[in-house]
Amino acid sequence: MNCLQDVYFTNLNAVFVTGGFFRCGNSDVWETQKHSFDQNKFYCLTKGECSITINDKKYLAKAGDWFFIPADTSHSYANSSGAFEKYWLHCDFYPDKNLFSLLNMPYFVRYDRSSKVIDLFEEITRLSNSSLLSDKITIKAHLLELLAEYVRLALPNDISIAKSDYFSEILRYINENVQDTF
Repeated sequence: MNCLQDVYFTNLNAVFVTGGFFRCGNSDVWETQKHSFDQNKFYCLTKGECSITINDKKYLAKAGDWFFIPADTSHSYANSSGAFEKYWLHCDFYPDKNLFSLLNMPYFVRYDRSSKVIDLFEEITRLSNSSLLSDKITIKAHLLELLAEYVRLALPNDISIAKSDYFSEILRYINENVQDTF
């Protein structure tokens, strides 16, 4: 299976859709009821608290919490009490849009404020309005770095490769045809 994972992740592509920095004041309202997006979402809280519900499980998110909400996942959110701040972004990962249906990852991890996580979000936010090709490539590289950092922060025992008909079919084909020469 490691060989197949290597091939899969060699072809991994990251596509930035939108993102930025969001500040919610004491009297502001930030909330939505259950909905889902076509893209994956990252929410990285830097100050204050809010609530995030993912697949009917409610989290009280606070500074230092970093959430990953996979594409097409039901979720809602609301500010709690007081102000909060967060970085956010929507992105796609290919070759399989539902990469995270194959990886059983936790919906949130804690990040160390001295880590490179905030630097990556800041840089993506700064470059997101640029039309320069070099900046678009840099954003793509930073998205992959964010994904790698998220996986690293999730305890290795929390992440597993789900059984997949897709992978099983590929392995079956390889095993049946391994003796054939090209």
